[in-house]
Amino acid sequence: MSAGNYTVGIGIADVEDAGGQSKLVVSNGKLQPVPEPLTILGVFTGLSCGLVMRSRFGKQC
Repeated sequence: MSAGNYTVGIGIADVEDAGGQSKLVVSNGKLQPVPEPLTILGVFTGLSCGLVMRSRFGKQC
């Protein structure tokens, strides 16, 4: 394997067997939150509204 970012999907099924209990060990894993689409949409909507208001009203001092 080479260095880089990978997306991994894991499915686990523990079925009775005579060998004992199953175990899954994950080490050196790093989880990163995934931004929600509505959050990103809200940020861009807020920024665009701010820019429109700034250009429309500008400095009225």
